[in-house]
Amino acid sequence: MTKVELENIKKNKRWTVTFEDFYSRYFFLLFPLGIIFIGSAATSSGFKNNVTDLKIVAIIILTIGLLLTIFVIRRLYQNQIFESFQIKDLTKEKVDYALKETGLNNVKFYKLGYYTATTNVSWFSWGEQVTIIIKDNELLVNSRPTGSSSSFQPITIFKDRNNIKKIINELTIKCGNETD
Repeated sequence: MTKVELENIKKNKRWTVTFEDFYSRYFFLLFPLGIIFIGSAATSSGFKNNVTDLKIVAIIILTIGLLLTIFVIRRLYQNQIFESFQIKDLTKEKVDYALKETGLNNVKFYKLGYYTATTNVSWFSWGEQVTIIIKDNELLVNSRPTGSSSSFQPITIFKDRNNIKKIINELTIKCGNETD
């Protein structure tokens, strides 16, 4: 991450969208959109030809496609933004301690003022990258799936949210802080 990217994240509280995001993350959105297309075509045919069974099945497929699309869009958006937490008396030592207690792997602090860490592979995630930026008494935290070099996972169900909760809980409970 460059200094310009870091300042942009501090200002906007989100990753900048890159070309890589389109072919590695947003491309995944084509699958639920395809289900919507199939469901809407079947719905149109069912109503045009007045076939009751086709209408019912098509509406179910269309509904599932819409729900999946909403879920995927929401998860992609959450992977893009940094959650902001106001923590009193926030120091680098407190963040170091919290990261050590959470059991994250490959914790690195960069001179520009941010941390990165990774998580283990699990049944529901092929690995996550957690990015933590300290900005005065504000902590910006993002967790997004990374996968390995041979595989990529565009979204997780809720593992990234759990990573953020773990870090904030360690900072609030163990260090005696309260978040706003």
